[in-house]
Amino acid sequence: MLGLMLVPLLAAGLFPTPALAAPAAGAVPEAVTSEAVTSEAATSEAACPAGASGADFTDGLASFGNSVEWMVRQCVTTGYADGTFRAGRAISRGEVAAFLYRMSGESYSGGAPRGFSDVTAGTVHRDAILWATARGITTGYADGTFEPSGQITRGELAAFMHRYAGRPAVTVSAPFPDLAAQQRAYYYGPAHWMRSLGVTGYRDGAFRAGRDVTRGETTKFLYLVNGVVKDRPGLSLWTETALNLYARDDWRTAPVLSTLTPQTRVEWVRDSADLAQVRVNGTTGWVNKGMLTPGRPGTTAKPYPRPASFEQRVANNIAPWCWKPEISVISGQTSFANMRFRYRTVGGRVLVEKEEDLQITGEIPDPNHVSSRAVQLHECAHLLQYRAYGYLDATDRTGQLSVMDRDLNRVYGNKNGVEHMADCMADVMGAQRDAGEYTVGYGGACTPAHLAAARKLIAGERFSEPAVLNTVPSRRAAPITGWQEVSRPEVPVRAVDAG
Repeated sequence: MLGLMLVPLLAAGLFPTPALAAPAAGAVPEAVTSEAVTSEAATSEAACPAGASGADFTDGLASFGNSVEWMVRQCVTTGYADGTFRAGRAISRGEVAAFLYRMSGESYSGGAPRGFSDVTAGTVHRDAILWATARGITTGYADGTFEPSGQITRGELAAFMHRYAGRPAVTVSAPFPDLAAQQRAYYYGPAHWMRSLGVTGYRDGAFRAGRDVTRGETTKFLYLVNGVVKDRPGLSLWTETALNLYARDDWRTAPVLSTLTPQTRVEWVRDSADLAQVRVNGTTGWVNKGMLTPGRPGTTAKPYPRPASFEQRVANNIAPWCWKPEISVISGQTSFANMRFRYRTVGGRVLVEKEEDLQITGEIPDPNHVSSRAVQLHECAHLLQYRAYGYLDATDRTGQLSVMDRDLNRVYGNKNGVEHMADCMADVMGAQRDAGEYTVGYGGACTPAHLAAARKLIAGERFSEPAVLNTVPSRRAAPITGWQEVSRPEVPVRAVDAG
């Protein structure tokens, strides 16, 4: 449930919109820069500072703040040595390989089935590039090069991410207009798979496979992909705490095969209603799926390394998305998310500061119980809705509905869009429920279109044309014909600029 505390002057719009406000509706979502490409430093997980935040970067993150924050928390990025992130700079192929490598949580130092003439012992991100090659994520170019410092195109990035996700099946009912005649292109299927995650392209509906990608755009794409591959068979996960490995999917009666220590690496196999089946050093068993985390061992940032109180454990549960808001426990009420404004005067100017807090019911004694965690993620989702829409746009009710209410009602197709979308966002963030049980949603299960919209909201993106998102793909949509994933260059053979 979403709660508000507004100061009348602020609601009246007498103060400027806070810095986190989203771009104006209809603005072109991708920007292309002509700056020279330099590589982000190749950092190990040990170099990722505890408690780091996207807010630490000295340059603006524009609309990419939430997805950059997630990457920092998971130690996927540490930025540049000068303290900047450079969201508007075109990203290189080597940097993308490094981001995917860190996101996978895997460790790799072997060779690759195919070497590249321009990837040597001294190449930045060499291990990441060899890992991506060994995993089939990249095939390089037909001339035997990888071009680590070359700028990556949107088509290449879509192909990388589709392969990283395990090449999931793709169904296309209505292709991007600029790709309609390109069904045999290597990026055709991956581009439309990305659209199913919430990548809607440009205002004119085009995908623009040949356009370069910025670092900021890449963070959003990575965030969306991470939300759907976290349960991919074979994916490496780690235990957050000591966990029992059960012989069967019944923790009440099944024998305990062993006890896994914190930060034990497991391979995810599949989920059941309560537990996850995993493989550990050749042994298959079942564990509490709520206590598994992606990311490299020891780097998943939590605000409280040794949580003691109910509030601290709640903060850890929502930390990947909502970093340490003020949390209080209530009794006999419905949980809700709350945002407040306060004012301070600097040099005669009145500045608006935002505060966020969650009031969580304490009726369930264990904050890690699946139902309790679902409520926590639902309320965290409301804070992400506030951020995506900019606090004033989300709460200013000068008309009957706020901008956020209007848009999310249209996405949902009903009057309870804000609450229903918070449930869908919680699902994307890993909320677990019994079949048919929803926290608040007023409408039951989330459609594929709702989940795609939820991923965009979590990544900090609002909707300029929300009605489009409420369409559900037809069950009669035909599979792609004429397109297949083959081992081939990411783009047609091109000359390499040796200068």
